[in-house]
Amino acid sequence: HKTGCARTEGYYKIPPEEKRKYVAYGIPGTSYATDKAPAPSSRASRAKRRELQSRMAEYQDVATDADILLYNPLKAREKELTIAKSKIHHYGLFALERIKANEFVIQYTGELIRQAVADLRERKYKAEGIDGSYMFRVGDDTIIDATKMGNNARLINHSCDPNCNAKILTIKGKKKIAIYAKRDIEFGEEITYDYKFPIDKHDKIPCHCGASNCRGFLN
Repeated sequence: HKTGCARTEGYYKIPPEEKRKYVAYGIPGTSYATDKAPAPSSRASRAKRRELQSRMAEYQDVATDADILLYNPLKAREKELTIAKSKIHHYGLFALERIKANEFVIQYTGELIRQAVADLRERKYKAEGIDGSYMFRVGDDTIIDATKMGNNARLINHSCDPNCNAKILTIKGKKKIAIYAKRDIEFGEEITYDYKFPIDKHDKIPCHCGASNCRGFLN
């Protein structure tokens, strides 16, 4: 308080930047939990981030036959995950169990739509005040929209040194997105993968993944 007395100043809002200093991130009690606040991101950068995310599947891997066998819905089990505050970007997805390398982690689900419908929805979402959307391209004219019908996989954050890979599978003629562990993942560790955004020399998005090999920007 400027005057030194709370009673003489009344009530005023605490800026978001100040609140971040006192928020814990990750799962409490694990070695991956931290009280370090993430770098702030503007509304514009968040919107650009989601706009790029709608195209990122063009740069992801295509699954092999072995991946498809691992994904088999009758055999595969999505891992135990939870949502928590992330030091990378807002909220993220964290492991509640140990996950071995190459294991199936979670499917990125949503509504399968065509490009024309996706264009209309992008405009609609912006009109509704939604900062971008969670659209994942899986084909030339096929997109998975997880903005309103998706699961928690849409909260997976980017890392320049990810512990997971996103792969496009074709199951019974339908495109699906599966997240696989790239290496062993410990309990409490945040699930991440490389968004592989196309390079943009003019509108750069800062990366806050904190990896030793961080490229500095998402694009």
